[in-house]
Amino acid sequence: MEKKLTRTGTSGYGRPDGLERSCSLVRTLSATSNVHRDDLTSGITYGATIHFTCHSVKPNVLKPWKVFDPEKSTGTGFYVGNKMVITNHHVIANSTSIRLERHGQPGNFQGRVLCESQLSDLALLTVDDDSFWDELPNIEFQEEVPSLDDTVVAVGYPLGASSVTVTRGVVSNVALEDLTVMDINPRQLQVQIDAAINPGNSGGPVFNVDTGEVVGVAFSGRDEGEGQGFIIPVPVVKLFIDSFHRNQVGNPGPLPELGITVQSLENPSLRKSCFRGTLPEHRHGCLITSVAKYGCADGNLQVGDVMLKIDSVNVSQKGEVVFRGQEWLPWEYLITKKPPGESVTVTVLRQGVGAEQSLQEVECTIVLAPSPKLAPRILGVDYFPSYVIYGGIVFLPVGRPVGRAQVNVNGNFADVITEVVDRAVDEGELTEPDQQLCLVTSVLPHSINVSYDWSWGKIASKINGIDVKNMRHLAKLCSEVQEGEVTIDFKVQGDTRQHVVFDATEVKECNDEILAANKINHWCSPELLEARTTRW
Repeated sequence: MEKKLTRTGTSGYGRPDGLERSCSLVRTLSATSNVHRDDLTSGITYGATIHFTCHSVKPNVLKPWKVFDPEKSTGTGFYVGNKMVITNHHVIANSTSIRLERHGQPGNFQGRVLCESQLSDLALLTVDDDSFWDELPNIEFQEEVPSLDDTVVAVGYPLGASSVTVTRGVVSNVALEDLTVMDINPRQLQVQIDAAINPGNSGGPVFNVDTGEVVGVAFSGRDEGEGQGFIIPVPVVKLFIDSFHRNQVGNPGPLPELGITVQSLENPSLRKSCFRGTLPEHRHGCLITSVAKYGCADGNLQVGDVMLKIDSVNVSQKGEVVFRGQEWLPWEYLITKKPPGESVTVTVLRQGVGAEQSLQEVECTIVLAPSPKLAPRILGVDYFPSYVIYGGIVFLPVGRPVGRAQVNVNGNFADVITEVVDRAVDEGELTEPDQQLCLVTSVLPHSINVSYDWSWGKIASKINGIDVKNMRHLAKLCSEVQEGEVTIDFKVQGDTRQHVVFDATEVKECNDEILAANKINHWCSPELLEARTTRW
């Protein structure tokens, strides 16, 4: 069954694709009530819990010069020491104002974001008013991932509550999942509990009842499940905090990936073939079926290699590794548990070349890094909105956020724009590390572009015969032609040609008129021009 997870801010959540927030309340079988400490373990630090009220404006992916209307939402966070409060990224995403209130204390304080990660759905904040921190207790983390059947309580401010409430349950499962709940990003540890995570619980602490230590950060509930919730466990939280301390950057960026796909070797015939006609006694090893160009494994691992180990940990024929005891996780666990820049050693079985045709074990040391994509996945992580408007034709870089935004506009129906994005996701491979596809997403009507509306959904391939590399290159080519014809060719199949022609002088004369009519300040995203100056 397809999983449907729901972010738990009281007005939905600021999704990384820039779409409207949605609110889907999770029904619960667990009792939710005001905290009575005599009824629960007295060691739980309820005083560390912080109430969040956020105002935000999300970017308009299809019209990067605009933003959507302001929204208000609430969530939860908690104090982790060193004047830092942690919460979910989706609680504070795109915020223009973040107000924090302490449990059981008067006062409303302005928060300031220190670091945020959409892929881990975590954010660190501080408060510059020193009085906020007076006698504020901090929690203690439980280093280990909680065991199955451990009793936990989720603490927060759900459903508009003004006082701390709790839900109690047990740990049901430990898995590897995409913490953006979009199922397109590198997977990290996730813990399932049968305590309800309701709207407003987002970012709150989840305590081990027996020890009083925090085992994770609440972040989502499930639409079709009653009394189920999901938390981000401490190892993921610690990796995020350590990354901030180490790099002191506001966004840690994409997660590391090997950039490979693998196939199970459970089938005896396939397994026998990969091991040169002999079935091994062990059940280790899965088949590498692709290696992404420009990924960190490019030039190290090969299609046809049998991956046996990662950092001396055996990889099963299903592509799994031992997590603890009899619990197994996909092999990616050993990758995303590390930050970019660290190394892993991958042991593969590889057929020799030349005169040496026997199978050989080869150890490859790989420095972990994100894998660049022809269709970037996440707004603000590897996809950054930009635009170029030339003769009223609007170009945007292709990326999954564009496809998601277009689907939202169309009421979940596909069109030419979504099909282009889907093809880039499914078939596209980078030819250069900084390559972008420049897509026509609209044509702003004007006499200069009459009959050119057919270019909607097309990808620019050449300008005056020069191949277009990316959005920055597109802006450069457009700005450099001061007179004469400007011919824009579009990507087509076979020997067909589709192109438009403008007079550069007319474009410059009409440009201000087109921009003013559509209330746009500039003909392109300023960052695309760097230090370049033009008359436009």
